[in-house]
Formats: sequence, structure tokens, C-alpha cells
Amino acid sequence: MRRGLLAWSRDEVPPAVLDARVARCQAAMANAGMDALILYTSFPRPAAVSFLTHFVPYWNQGVLVVLPDGRPTLFVSLSKRVGGWIEETAHIEEVICTPRLGATIAGFVNERLEAPKTIGVLELSRLPGGIASPLADELARAELADASALFAAARHPADEAELALTAHAEAMARDAFAGIEATNRSAPLVSALDGALRSRGAEEVLIAIAPDLDRDARFIRPEADIAFGERAAVQLSLAYKGHWIRVTHTLDRDGIDSKSHAALRRSLDRATLAESLKDAVPGARLRSWSAEVNRGSNPLSVAADERNPDAALPGGSVVSVTASYDGPNGALLLGAPVIVPSP
Repeated sequence: MRRGLLAWSRDEVPPAVLDARVARCQAAMANAGMDALILYTSFPRPAAVSFLTHFVPYWNQGVLVVLPDGRPTLFVSLSKRVGGWIEETAHIEEVICTPRLGATIAGFVNERLEAPKTIGVLELSRLPGGIASPLADELARAELADASALFAAARHPADEAELALTAHAEAMARDAFAGIEATNRSAPLVSALDGALRSRGAEEVLIAIAPDLDRDARFIRPEADIAFGERAAVQLSLAYKGHWIRVTHTLDRDGIDSKSHAALRRSLDRATLAESLKDAVPGARLRSWSAEVNRGSNPLSVAADERNPDAALPGGSVVSVTASYDGPNGALLLGAPVIVPSP
């Protein structure tokens, strides 16, 4: 269950911004001949629905239905007692609480649309069977079509609100890292980062650690206090107002290796992604990298890496980059968000 602050700041995410995002989806629907768009949301898969409505589920699951015009309607399996809270924190036409999501949504679509022919579903193959089966049965005359590519195209480029939220979230992460003291154990580090970020309004803070880079560069989610080796790394995944970024730092006995991270960040700001990473950190050799982007219900998913360096990243999109280097003093793991240049 999410423990962070779930609140809508209309100054940071104005209703007009959310209306414009929905309008982009509706225009894409019209071009593709889709009569409605269905988007699933849950605790681990909140990104698509929060992008369109600002709704962030703290538990359970729901489905957003976007019709050809007007604001979308949100169907949730939560109790009616939370309906008022949802209406306060989400920009929607209506919230409908129901234990029978698939059947209720099918009835709603049949009522609002005359003989719908094609219903788009974001990530159709991942729609839970308990929703998909009654939906297909009740909408037997309509085709359920995967709308993942449609949504990904309408999702980018990032608008001014998303860019501002990204910059704010990165500043929060930077301040949180700057405020921690040198330590050789995970518990005080996790506690300091989590506390600093949640006190500033983070909805979610996920912290993974590679405790000894000389032995293993893989990240783990520590369930107990563990000791660090000579060099360790911490990866911070942060959600603020429905927008996610990922930041990675290397640590040694003296604390955060801010010099290497700053070098990476400056390089990413100046050059194209694949080229800039090679020479980003002076004296270090690039081993591997990945670029993650928000394009569906998952907050971040890999869109390009060293095995697929030529994969097209959406121009103007926010990408979280993570890179591994062999440095003069040992392994380095670094990462930060960057804006992909528009073509």
C-alpha cells in the first residue's frame, strides 16, 4: 500500500493540462477508428491512468474509460467510501465503484455508444481475466483491439507540466542525496532518503542497493540492514504527482560520488544519448546502459540499451538513464533523467 501523500496540486498539474492529454488520446482514437479506449490501473501499474487524470491508486485496481468526447469515467473496485477522495484528487467525469468491473464497464459502453465496433484496450494481453472475460462477453459485437501503440504515440512528447514535475522530482532526489551522511550500512541510508522525500510530498519511494560493487553490480531491495563493501550503489525510483524518475548514485567510504554523477549529468544535457554515454565520465569505460521511458501502465520500461542502441526514443520525452562503468577506482553505477531531443 502506498504511504506517501496522494494530493492534487492544480497549480502543478492544471485541469487544462489533463484535458489536453485526454484530447490527444481522443484525436488518436478517432484517427484509428476506435469508439472507446480502456486503460487498466493498479498499485504496480498506475502510470497511464494517472497521466490522463492524476488518479494514483493506493490499493486495489480500476479501469478508466475514455469516450470520443468529454472527460473519462473511472471504474474502481474500491469502496464507495473513497469516492469523494477520488473526485478530489482526479480529473474525471465520474467515479463508479463496483465489484464487477468488466460487466459494469460493458454496460456503460453499450449505454453511451450506439453499436460500438472497436474498443481499444491499453496492453490488451495484460488485462486481468476477471475483467477481460465479462467485457468480451457483454461487448460481443465489438472488437477488442490492442491500443498500446496508439497510447504510446499520444503520450509523447512531454508537456510543460511533465517537464516541470520531472525537474522538481530530480531536485528532490538531489537534495535528499546531498543531505545524507557517509555510512557503510543500508538502514540509515534508506531511512534518510525515504524520510527526506516523503516529507516533501513523494507518493512513492523505492530504493534498491548494490551493496558491494566489487562482487556484484545487481540491485536488491534490502529487507534488513546490510553492510556495504568499499563501493556500493543506490538506485532511487521516485514518484511525484504521478510522474516517475529513476536516479542512481555510487557510494564509497567518503559518501556519494557526486563528481562522477555530475559529469554524467552534464554530458547527457549536451549530447545525444548513445554517443554521450561513452565519454560521459572521464577515465571510465562504459560497460552497459539502459534508457527507460513511460509509455504504458508501468511507470518505467526499458526502451533502449546497449544491445538495442538504435531503438527510437520518443522525441521530447523524459527518459531515465542508468549506466555502468569501469572507473579508475572500480565499478560505477550512475543514472539520471534526461529529455530526449525532438527530431
